[in-house]
Amino acid sequence: MKKSINEFQQIEQVKPVDARKFFAEENAEMVKMTLAPGQTIKKHSVDWKVAFIMTAGTLHFTENDIVHILVKDDIILSDKGVLHGFENKSDDIAEIFVIKTK
Repeated sequence: MKKSINEFQQIEQVKPVDARKFFAEENAEMVKMTLAPGQTIKKHSVDWKVAFIMTAGTLHFTENDIVHILVKDDIILSDKGVLHGFENKSDDIAEIFVIKTK
């Protein structure tokens, strides 16, 4: 089945960030997030292991109290319960894929 990412519904909790969950099973989820300049995802934790894969732009990614600057093709692997959040401090659109597993 072929679909455009824009065919998937936006995740309401993180608006105005454009986040679209395009895969959801009991033990895995995949989300594409697009952050305009100045947009943020507040620090939070989840009960999943998470892989973050940058596909465009630059993000300031905070994991606990450590800030990483992510650019295209960078990956962060995060364990369950780790506080994380990110902010687009650049003048360009940033895109990141989020893969969560139990």
